[in-house]
Amino acid sequence: MSDVIDRIRSALADRYDLVRELGRGGMATVILARDRKHGRDVAIKVLSSELAAGLGSERFLQEIRVAAGLQHPHILGLYDSGKAEDTLYYVMPYVRGESLRERLEREAELPVDDALRILRDVVEALAEAHANGIVHRDIKPDNIMLTSGHAIVADFGVAKAVTDAARGPGGVTTSGVTLGTPSYMAPEQAAADPKIDHRADIYAVGVLAYEMLAGRPVFVGGSPQTVLAAHVSQDPESIGRHRAVPESVEQLVMRCLAKRPADRWQTASELLAAIDAARGSGETIVGAAARAPAGGWRRSGAILVAGIVATAALGIGLFGGGGDEAPPTRPKVGVLPFADANRNPSEEYFGDGLANDIIARLTAVDGMRVVASRTMMTHKGSEASLAEIGRAVGATHVMSGTWRQQGDAISVFVELADVGTGESVGAWSSTHLLDDIFVLQAEIASYIVRETGTVLRADDQQALARPRTTSTEAYRLYLRGRAEWTRRTEVGLRRGLDFFQQAVAIDSNFALAHAAIGDTYAVLADYSTSFTEEDAATLALPAIRRALALDPRLGEAHAALGLIYSAAFDWDAADAAYAEALRLNPGYASAYQWSGLHELGRGDVERAAALLREALDLDPHSLIIHDNVAMIAGVRRDYETAIEFLARATALEPDRGEAFLTLMLLFVGQDRADEFVPSLERIGWAGRPIHTLATEGGYDAVLRLIADGPDTVQVGLRAIVLGELDRLDEAFAALEQGMSEGDWIVRFIAAAPYADPLRGDPRFASVLERMGLSTDSVSSGDGGS
Repeated sequence: MSDVIDRIRSALADRYDLVRELGRGGMATVILARDRKHGRDVAIKVLSSELAAGLGSERFLQEIRVAAGLQHPHILGLYDSGKAEDTLYYVMPYVRGESLRERLEREAELPVDDALRILRDVVEALAEAHANGIVHRDIKPDNIMLTSGHAIVADFGVAKAVTDAARGPGGVTTSGVTLGTPSYMAPEQAAADPKIDHRADIYAVGVLAYEMLAGRPVFVGGSPQTVLAAHVSQDPESIGRHRAVPESVEQLVMRCLAKRPADRWQTASELLAAIDAARGSGETIVGAAARAPAGGWRRSGAILVAGIVATAALGIGLFGGGGDEAPPTRPKVGVLPFADANRNPSEEYFGDGLANDIIARLTAVDGMRVVASRTMMTHKGSEASLAEIGRAVGATHVMSGTWRQQGDAISVFVELADVGTGESVGAWSSTHLLDDIFVLQAEIASYIVRETGTVLRADDQQALARPRTTSTEAYRLYLRGRAEWTRRTEVGLRRGLDFFQQAVAIDSNFALAHAAIGDTYAVLADYSTSFTEEDAATLALPAIRRALALDPRLGEAHAALGLIYSAAFDWDAADAAYAEALRLNPGYASAYQWSGLHELGRGDVERAAALLREALDLDPHSLIIHDNVAMIAGVRRDYETAIEFLARATALEPDRGEAFLTLMLLFVGQDRADEFVPSLERIGWAGRPIHTLATEGGYDAVLRLIADGPDTVQVGLRAIVLGELDRLDEAFAALEQGMSEGDWIVRFIAAAPYADPLRGDPRFASVLERMGLSTDSVSSGDGGS
């Protein structure tokens, strides 16, 4: 066994069991070890004794710790570092796979598509590092691992740590140790320019790409000094001299290799966009091998499915657009709830939440549309194919997955299918500690983005990688809360609220949980007779503001703020809040839904219909959105469409009372009493007491029951029914009560036909004025179908 292992074993015996040497170079020896505390395999990199002797250990370890803060799916993290018996070391995850160097030694040239895939992962990692002020300085095939379909970049910060430590007192200046790798050094790095910035990494990426495509380094020389001199003074040969590649690819690489930093791609994000453009250019790839990709790029024919096939997503024609919907220009992805391989019913929420978090990350990506989680939940447990499920929800791609917990570790397997072809795009698997669940979620989201060919902005990359909380337990509580919240009942909302509050008690900086507390309070007023809008605002606003203080880019928090402002008739403030929510999270169906209701409240019916159309497109199986769409259709006097949507909602959940409530709003003031009983039957209410009453006593009997019935009748509904019965004094008294309580029916009276019996009374204009509206600002609601 090597002398390095013998020397370090005793120093680290209390933490690591050393197994064997994995590799050795001029700078360090890499050792496979077992982390005794966490029961995981790790790689310990031990600096050579010559290098360690010349370095200032404290400064070296300080620089290493800065790099340890990086978290990204394509960055190999840092577990530990230290000094043992005058030896410097750092500890990394052990990656099962091969280095890019090993693959290049085996294959020399890579298929163009594989090279671009690897390049993209590397540049994604650099974008994250550069955003945090860290330059790698030593990008090369030896520092890139290929595993489970990914490229992962290692040794972030190490080259800078060595360089900075070497420049300190007693540093290595003439020891003969090369600080960096000559074949991959940018000209300014080769010339020892002290002002090296992130563009040195861009140059190294160009060298890396050149080698993957041409099968040789950019410059070849007899000594490191010769190679360094060539980087400074010689122009590289065209890749085309060695291999035919698409013109866009050659231009991309050669711009990376510009001598002057100002002539290269200026940021990793800019380079990412160029890579994506080259991948999607449609140019003929000459010389690319038509074989199954090696190095871990796996494909699988197995299809894991979950959910049931429901009715197809509803088209725009129901809102007045008509005609066939144009094919989407952006990918639209559906993520199914993860199936628990252990089949533990008490942990079912975890698989649901895992999918929901991935959906939340993807919705922040500007170039992608995402099917809402509630819609995908309706397909949980299905035996249908992923393509069938995709067609049902209007997606271009569908992902399914399984998860399994074993001790402190979690393993996942995911598969992505192209709905158009019905074929599997790819499969991917990974294992992490539970404490690293957020890294795992980011990896899965990044996999989906890459496989769908979506172009990422710098903000998108940060949103994909950003952890939600530092506590796995807080995250579990949040997931349980959202599972209850989505039921949209008073009991479910209050249970969800309790879980959210437990989550922030554990992690007070958990912004998403604070936002959840805020939107729960805001929504609860519409589901509880004992909880007013004043209560909602008093309790919701502190939670929402706390969420925004922690994360100003949290679209969910801005949407919840819009709910509070809209209920208070603060139209301008609500406009701003919803606009920001939709800008930050354009895939958030609830933001479109709530914004649409806000526009209905102020009387802009057509704008409301357009927003509800977007909400339905994102979440075509949401019951509450079906109800809202029915109400919008009723306001536009498109009663057939309204009843159709109510019937669909009732079919999805027969016991909901919202369908009857919305049906009543369609009939008040419309002189259509003879259609009432058939309409009750169409929405699935035949045989219920209200149906019996309407059959025996007629529509007027139902009106009298509501007007004089129990206190549990919603005050807004009582107000409009009293108006229908021409009991105007009682109607306006109920309207006053509804305004003070924030009743949602009252909030929408501006343009709704159900308020027609009240419009002739001068008190109605006064009500609109108190809502910050006027009769002139309200659209008629007479739009077509």
